[in-house]
Amino acid sequence: MLIKLLPVFFMAFLTSKPVFPQMSIFSVEWQVSRNITAKKTIFELVPEIIIGPPMKMSGKIRAIVSVKNDFAKPAEGIVVRYSLSLLLAKKGTGNGTWMAPFHLEELRISKIKPGQIYKIKIIHADLNSQLKKIKESGFQASALKLQVMVEPRPGDSLEKNVQESVIPVVYR
Repeated sequence: MLIKLLPVFFMAFLTSKPVFPQMSIFSVEWQVSRNITAKKTIFELVPEIIIGPPMKMSGKIRAIVSVKNDFAKPAEGIVVRYSLSLLLAKKGTGNGTWMAPFHLEELRISKIKPGQIYKIKIIHADLNSQLKKIKESGFQASALKLQVMVEPRPGDSLEKNVQESVIPVVYR
């Protein structure tokens, strides 16, 4: 009887997927520094980026990306990739086009415990230099987009590995 079931067990072994920890992007939050002191920069959550009269952002912007380990075992060697791009529109119009990403980066997380949420601070936005480049072209940025992805592993669900977050840019 056991010999008859051996081919069934062998086929089940060959077709089974390896079980790896499923990583997911839990949330993305945008923050801007308001009070810059000599000792510490204080960030607060914002629904939009405000650009002042000299066509410059006062303060620094960052995104906090929360990556969660949805598995019962620790996850190791996690790679997170992200890109930043601007929605450009003619001054005075609402229609625009997403430009190619102006910043690409890859971050590594050595280990995340089971059920733990690990927060990544994305601080290399350098939005003011991008605004300076497009200032004289007759265009302006109307939104900033972050595309973030946890490198997929066998058996992962891509819906949990990839996320986009768009924050409006407002001129005052």
